[in-house]
Amino acid sequence: MIWDEGWLPASWTADLADHLNAIALIVATCLLAAAFGARMFRGRRRGRRPGWTALPGATLQDIHDLRDPLRQMDAIAQSAFECVPLLNREEARLLPILEAAVREVGDGHRLMAQTSLGELIRPSPNLGTTETRRRAFASINSKRLDFAVINRYGYLVLAIEYHGSGHYHKQSFIRDAVKREALRKAGVPTLEVPERFKPADLRADLLGILGKAELARSGT
Repeated sequence: MIWDEGWLPASWTADLADHLNAIALIVATCLLAAAFGARMFRGRRRGRRPGWTALPGATLQDIHDLRDPLRQMDAIAQSAFECVPLLNREEARLLPILEAAVREVGDGHRLMAQTSLGELIRPSPNLGTTETRRRAFASINSKRLDFAVINRYGYLVLAIEYHGSGHYHKQSFIRDAVKREALRKAGVPTLEVPERFKPADLRADLLGILGKAELARSGT
């Protein structure tokens, strides 16, 4: 039977077309879901993890994309884990000196270790495009500060970088420059500690920087 729309009112024709389009979309979705379910079922019968069978056109990169939590869990299931120290031996020697100096500053300041820079600063929404801000954040998010001092409100007020043995090579220099520039733009001072430091000098430097920061915030 050939459908002739000529005898229908124009408004009915438009409504009918919308309904037919909606029905076609639902049918197509159901067919796709059925095909995907069949592939998952075949994967189960072969002893594979449900949902791991690649859809047509999937690349090897898609199959092994570890953004999928199921694939992450599978990778973890095939490995063993062990605890490792948060700080190396040289950084651990520096930790109590910094802790004591931060306690002396008081006013709710806290010392953090090995903190993600992306958790402490971010690109300002008032400058640049969404894409430039995304790229800027991606450039710092995977980097860490050796030590970070935060105030009572949880804001970063001082970044501390320790330049211990084995620190000086090309990649470390570039990473440090990236962090230093991002921190400068955020208005956060950086205290760089050399391998051979004197505890008294380090304490004086830390107290001096945080004291100046407090004066700047109070406006005195």
